Amino acid sequence: MSRRRLRLRQRRRQKRVRSLPELLPVKLDRSAKIKVVIFTYNRAEHLTNLLEDIALFGADWPIEVTVYDDASDRGYAMVSQACHLLGIGYVRAEEHGGKPGFVPWVNKAYEDQRRCDAKYFVFLPDDVRLCDDFFEVIIGGWLSIGDERKGCMNLIHDKRVLTGPCWNGIEPLRCCEDTMVQIGWVDGAFLCEAAFLKAIDYNLHIFPERYWAMAPHRGSGLGHMLTNEMTKRGFTAYCPMLSPLAHLDIDSEMNYEDRKRNPIRAQYFAGSDKLHDDLRLCRPVDRRKQ
Repeated sequence: MSRRRLRLRQRRRQKRVRSLPELLPVKLDRSAKIKVVIFTYNRAEHLTNLLEDIALFGADWPIEVTVYDDASDRGYAMVSQACHLLGIGYVRAEEHGGKPGFVPWVNKAYEDQRRCDAKYFVFLPDDVRLCDDFFEVIIGGWLSIGDERKGCMNLIHDKRVLTGPCWNGIEPLRCCEDTMVQIGWVDGAFLCEAAFLKAIDYNLHIFPERYWAMAPHRGSGLGHMLTNEMTKRGFTAYCPMLSPLAHLDIDSEMNYEDRKRNPIRAQYFAGSDKLHDDLRLCRPVDRRKQ
């Protein structure tokens, strides 16, 4: 099938996917505190764009942001200074851990949240951009899920969401008036409440080094480890049909070859095709509200 025909098919499918506000109007408590945790490494410019998105779309929410820098070695002096001036937390690792060291670094960030009084926690990588009204979209989506076992909500709807099981054999199931997909796995970009972090004791069981020795193309293992902990404790995971995040089409700092073979891209973005293309291709976009 040609690229043009595939794009037209995706557009027709997206039109059939109805948005959350259209079907499930949810009253949002804008006094609920949101903690945003961002993991970054050697992407100062992209991190700055993401922080600008958060400032723009989080203006009506009480939001606390902390950046966890895995010992970047280029371009971060200005970032750390800007974070300090803007009241954004900035934590820097003593040395870069690479693949085997990434989940211990994530565990450090999780442990730090033990003392945080936020209601919602949003964990993001530095290679994403936010849809318009991002926090209304994700909090509204989360509240629309009536499942008491819900633990996490993935924030990128990529090709893995509807194609089958991932890591634990659970098949995807469209639900919530077709605004959500119940899935059996969670990856690094997700929303949860404090109850989930408490249930896993703010810590992930780390795979032994043979996990990478057996398959060097693997990533950090974060999604796999998160999914194991979630499944073990009886939680379920969801993903919006319309992806609140756009994933940037840039090289992976951790898993270059595999990302080239298997790029991450939102299948149904919660915005126009043009905005999605502009964001993922890192084009300049003026998103200030008029």
